[in-house]
Amino acid sequence: MFSATPASPQGDRLRSWIRRSPATAALVGACIAVFVATGFDPDGRIFEAFAKIDERVRAGEIWRLFTASFLHAGIVHLWVNAASLASIGPPLERAYGRLKYAVVFLAGGAVGMAASVLLVPNPSVGASAGVFALLGALAAYALRFRGRLAPSVRRALIVRVLVIAGVNLGFGLLVRFVDNAAHVGGLAGGFAIAVLLNPKGSLFDPAMTRGPTPPPRPPPAP
Repeated sequence: MFSATPASPQGDRLRSWIRRSPATAALVGACIAVFVATGFDPDGRIFEAFAKIDERVRAGEIWRLFTASFLHAGIVHLWVNAASLASIGPPLERAYGRLKYAVVFLAGGAVGMAASVLLVPNPSVGASAGVFALLGALAAYALRFRGRLAPSVRRALIVRVLVIAGVNLGFGLLVRFVDNAAHVGGLAGGFAIAVLLNPKGSLFDPAMTRGPTPPPRPPPAP
């Protein structure tokens, strides 16, 4: 006779996160799966076929602007981008729905890679262009739909976007292998795309968008 092993709290949280944010989970899972696949590709054929390589893009291989976002140069590179995506993505997926959210990540990331083609001669890979596109979409939401957010929440959201973008861009100025052109392009692309899209819901729970609830009025005197 076998006894069932109780589910771990971590497993429950992961399953709950996947149910609530399936598009984000799919994007993170795709990045992990591609990274594992590259581990079985010692000749680098996957990178050769799908990375952002300027001359190949200019020759017409436009798909590289999209596929480069799913390639990563190492486990730390993957972890940073996957963690950022898992943190930033769910509120936007909640607000815009799975399809529009995926459009922001993929198309905004492609804009970032296109900026890299124009300004950075080296090959580029990584989901950070798409992550910056999500930051741009957060900024667009905060500016377009300020009435849906409590003032304190709106300020905190804008500050968070500015801090994350500023820290990453500053780091990119110090480290030569960071592609800041892709980051800035992704930020601008995500902002522009989100301006054109109408969300179907709120970034946060309704209680956070309305601000503090006023106290109930006392009953009229008899």
